[in-house]
Amino acid sequence: MMAAGVDKGEVKFIILMDTGSSVTVIMNADLVTNIHTIKKTARLITNGGVVIVNKKATLKGYPMEVWFCPEAKVNCLSFSEAQELGFLLSYRQGSDKFLMTHRTTGVTTQFARMGDIYALDTRNKDNNLGGGNEQIHAPTLKGARKRTNKRVRFDIPSENDTAATDSVTTVEERMNNFSKRERERAEVCRLLHKCIGHPTVAAFKHIIRTNQIRDCPVTTQDIDIWWQIWGQDVPSLKGKTTKKKPHRNLYDDVKIPDVMKEAHKGIKLSVDVMFVCNRRYLVAKSLDVG
Repeated sequence: MMAAGVDKGEVKFIILMDTGSSVTVIMNADLVTNIHTIKKTARLITNGGVVIVNKKATLKGYPMEVWFCPEAKVNCLSFSEAQELGFLLSYRQGSDKFLMTHRTTGVTTQFARMGDIYALDTRNKDNNLGGGNEQIHAPTLKGARKRTNKRVRFDIPSENDTAATDSVTTVEERMNNFSKRERERAEVCRLLHKCIGHPTVAAFKHIIRTNQIRDCPVTTQDIDIWWQIWGQDVPSLKGKTTKKKPHRNLYDDVKIPDVMKEAHKGIKLSVDVMFVCNRRYLVAKSLDVG
């Protein structure tokens, strides 16, 4: 979902740090160089459908070729892929910035907060990612290189039809599936849902069906459209998410044989409190046993 405050014309210059994508996908040809077609193809599975891509390109400051797909809605940098390539990903509370530092070169790229997402504006000349033909080498860490090879094989579908995933979608993209009147009615439904305290979808429909709100223009069909466009809202998640019931531990006591009970009727038990690193421990010792 694209954050509010990012204009449609600016999306192509923004690289989104995406934790829900397994591959890096660039849709703006101005951000990459050496665009070329490869023999093998990959399927990008998104919320908006499936896209087949067979082009790769070089992204400045990124050690591996990225997928190039002009049909994509946004430029996505895979969080997991960057981590496996050896980048140090860090976030400082209160700074509203996400830092991506390369282990070998020490170059740091900052992803600033834009609404509800963290993204990089490639028009900023101080950034170290995109807009050039410089490609750094991958880290020399054995583990990182081995995991990177696995990632490449995962991106290219095999005979078992393995596919890469890209979970990015936009509200605007979902709105395009409905008419102008349906979008306007869905917006009214969204505001009404907020005014009555964010009930569940089932409860919301029950309120509409039973006419509990006099002269209400919203219908149950409007609720379905609203849900398809915006999905679950944050206030509902915060107010209705409950703590899961913990797993119950079952005790399986071992029965003491009668012979041992008879032999050790009178046991002297010494108990004391011992402190280790300012922590209290209860120590017990049985006398005259064994």
